[in-house]
Amino acid sequence: NITFDLLHRHNVEEVLDAILLQASNLLESPFGLLGILEDDNLATKSTTEMANPLAGGNIPLKNAHLAMLAIRTRQPQVIQRYQEWSERMEIHNAFKLWAVVSVPIIIKNKVIGIIALGRVDPEKPYTNENLAVMNSFAQLAALALNNAQLLNSAQNELTEKMYTEVELRRVNDLLLIQLEENKNLQIELREQALHDPLTGLYNRRYLREAIELEVKKAQQDQSPLSVIVSDIDHFKSINDSYGHQVGDRFLVEIANLMKSHARSTDF
Repeated sequence: NITFDLLHRHNVEEVLDAILLQASNLLESPFGLLGILEDDNLATKSTTEMANPLAGGNIPLKNAHLAMLAIRTRQPQVIQRYQEWSERMEIHNAFKLWAVVSVPIIIKNKVIGIIALGRVDPEKPYTNENLAVMNSFAQLAALALNNAQLLNSAQNELTEKMYTEVELRRVNDLLLIQLEENKNLQIELREQALHDPLTGLYNRRYLREAIELEVKKAQQDQSPLSVIVSDIDHFKSINDSYGHQVGDRFLVEIANLMKSHARSTDF
């Protein structure tokens, strides 16, 4: 639904507003700001209702440390206790933000802007799954924005050149490329939605889709169907003793072990 909504908007300002609205809803974040890079500033192009006091402003990049980090690393950056962060922006003090995430928007391998989101509940940090969702969403947002910019640019060019046949063909080719990219992105997003971002294993959503078909196939073919349910004993002690990063590595190794002992027909 989000893909359909964004890719069927052609006005750049509408696309920017829709991107921020969808991102804010996805991550349940009342504070939201979408900034586009203009020289050494972030020009605020869209805000959520909570961030309205910042609408239309320009933020010097030298003051936006989290945004700068996201731009340099080209990856989402999160601060879970923003209120206590020494490099927070003073203009954010009034919002009483806790968990804050900054996500780069990348078009043609160039960072063109930032989606900044924030929560006010200190007991609700952003999870790794939240960041994975935003990483995928940022790709979709970039595609939708680029699509709108291309269409807007094409319309201006066509107006200037009296809708010549050559220009129409060029714009048509661009749109065909965009449609192919849209199709590939939808396939990629579906694959991401069916896999656990940490281990790459299928998730419960895929199991719900697949298990009914597998049962029917087994009944039809009169063939056995097996389900293995396994547990990791004392896993909590690993996290408690060595930290969650080691716990994550342990889960990845277990997943690799499972995959290495499964047939290509198993999932």
